Amino acid sequence: MQQEQLLEQSSGYRTGEWRVGQSFLWREDGANEVERSDGTFSLLDPKNDFVFKKLFCTPGNEDALLRFINLIFADRGLPQIEDIRILNPNLDGSSLLEKSIVLDVHAIASSGELINIEMQLIYHQEMEGRALYYWAKPFVEQLKRGQNYHELKRTVTIFLLDFTLTEQMDWHSLYQLREVDSGEPLSDLLEIHVIELTKLQTEAMETETRQALMNWLYFFKGAPLNKWPNLIAEDQQLRKVMMTLESISQDLEARLLAISREKFVRDQFAIRKTAYEEGLKQGIEDGLKQGMADGLKQGKAEGKAEGKAEGKAEGKAEGKAEGKAEGAQLKAKEIAILMLKEGAPIEFVMKVTGLSKEVLDSLE
Repeated sequence: MQQEQLLEQSSGYRTGEWRVGQSFLWREDGANEVERSDGTFSLLDPKNDFVFKKLFCTPGNEDALLRFINLIFADRGLPQIEDIRILNPNLDGSSLLEKSIVLDVHAIASSGELINIEMQLIYHQEMEGRALYYWAKPFVEQLKRGQNYHELKRTVTIFLLDFTLTEQMDWHSLYQLREVDSGEPLSDLLEIHVIELTKLQTEAMETETRQALMNWLYFFKGAPLNKWPNLIAEDQQLRKVMMTLESISQDLEARLLAISREKFVRDQFAIRKTAYEEGLKQGIEDGLKQGMADGLKQGKAEGKAEGKAEGKAEGKAEGKAEGKAEGAQLKAKEIAILMLKEGAPIEFVMKVTGLSKEVLDSLE
């Protein structure tokens, strides 16, 4: 298929008014479509983890990554870094469809701090453990044989999430090692930032730093092109990233890889969702069967216990009643014997004791 046909199919182009931008025209109605002299194309989604990594790993964009990281640090009053080097700049297109591939940006500052940034579009049930693992791996790998613990450097993991993970009201959460009651830090070596794009607010932020960071996040979230001039008014590094997005959106190979990656991630999510739903259904059925079996077993046990208790109570009552009746009859016989010895008429004895004539005859 020709490049022009591919771009035409993936653009979803519609007619509309266009306004002049920095190096292109944008749709006034907000659609993320760009018009140049060589045709019209749609922009790739900057949240796509392949696109996200390519935006920062494109040669010459290290200062843009540095700007973004420092804005995140400044938003929480953390120390800034002076420069940065990307440790994994290469993108292997053949590995994009591997389940285990992680398209993060791994960088190191001149002072030795390790920083890992990852875009996540889909929630994983193991997200919390995953966050700790991806922080711990570079932290542990710092030390070589013979090195001391004091040589360990601050290690930072930054997650950009397109879903809600925490119950915090704010969209930027910071996790460190601190004493629960006093808040006293145990160490500043552990640092995990969670930025939830689903919680972004459109109103102006209270500080310039937070507003600048918000502009970046709004761009990643998919800000309409007609909002871009406002976002990049005073941020040359954000402008550079936007221009990089425009550039790679026109690159046929990059578009194919981005689309393939997006489809793969979507398919993996569908597979997990189907497996979860099937597992849930099977679990309910198995639970119902097991519940019925357990209920039957428990019912039998409780019924047996209740029957045994009731039988014991009834037997005791019946025995008590029979014993009482037998005792009363013996007493009546003793009285009858005494009365007969004194010469009482038999009819009178029968009336007093309630015994029959046959019983009284047997006593004589």
